[in-house]
Amino acid sequence: MCSEMRLGVLMATTIIMLNPVHIHAGPLMEDTFIKLIKSAKPGVVHITTTQKQFDPLEKKTRFVMGVGSGLLVNHGEKVKVLTNKHVVEDAIDISVTLLVNKSERKVAAEIDTLDSYTDLALLSLTAADQHIFSGAQTLSLGGSDNAEEGQWVLAIGNPMGLSMTSQKGIISAIGRSVPLGFNTPPHDFIQIDADINPGNSGGPLFNLKGEVIGIVTAIYSQTGQSAGIGFAIPAKIAKDFLETRAVGKRGVSSRAGWIGLLTQAAEEDLLSIFNHPRNALGLLVARVDKPSPAQEAGIKQGDLITSLSRDGTPLPFERATDFERIVSGLPIGSILNITYLREGREKRVAIKVHSRPE
Repeated sequence: MCSEMRLGVLMATTIIMLNPVHIHAGPLMEDTFIKLIKSAKPGVVHITTTQKQFDPLEKKTRFVMGVGSGLLVNHGEKVKVLTNKHVVEDAIDISVTLLVNKSERKVAAEIDTLDSYTDLALLSLTAADQHIFSGAQTLSLGGSDNAEEGQWVLAIGNPMGLSMTSQKGIISAIGRSVPLGFNTPPHDFIQIDADINPGNSGGPLFNLKGEVIGIVTAIYSQTGQSAGIGFAIPAKIAKDFLETRAVGKRGVSSRAGWIGLLTQAAEEDLLSIFNHPRNALGLLVARVDKPSPAQEAGIKQGDLITSLSRDGTPLPFERATDFERIVSGLPIGSILNITYLREGREKRVAIKVHSRPE
């Protein structure tokens, strides 16, 4: 429902397929954001949810309303809503407000797919009159591979329930690995300084070209309000979710893969401590969970992972976040082949991927 992270986050009908909008912006001018907001806003939606929560003190059930954001995307032959899993999970009622021909329309929605690995969700829209979607606008995902520190960005969403609020900022850092909770593994998040707040979760992050380069997901906060440190899931992860993971698992969370390893960069002094060659390349095993598939396979702290593969296909990695992303995205029950060094000797092991524990 909200996007905070405390560290220290009718009748169903077919919906007409529409062409995504492509916005082209030149150099930053006085009207750059004005044009961008006008062009992009119709593709953003306001999400409201209702949840049942049991109050153990008063021993009765309460109905709690939540707010979030999302964006209209083409999926299959329908227009659907992409948002965060934690915005809609466990909701007994979901409503989506969208702009149609400059007018707000509220329609019902139901969960198409929930995904624990990405903390993303896909919603199907339902309405008795499908003609209301004839003026709806979808948005395209892309550009996150070219994201750079200092790049201007724009977030549009519903902070504090204030519908269609625009907030600009810059990319503060890329490749941030932060644990968000929600049973979601760390990703290479885009860090931004736009003043996002609870209710922005699930909303799009635009570059000046009008590309959705990220999905706003969380803030770093001690108070629950913006401290100028926000995180967005890169568009490439959202595209992978739509193409490979959004398969209509209605109301069911797909689980993230897990083998019980935590890795870190191979620093020169650590290579020396564990008797690895000084020029060795790979990731050091920082921790092995007990019990875990990795422990059962004999991997130990200090081993240097040099390669990964599955079914004979190499799985390239450079950083610890790459390793986490690869393992978390593997199907449960699949076999991950790991090559590693221990005191200069090469070893190989095959590990069955398990479901990430809660």
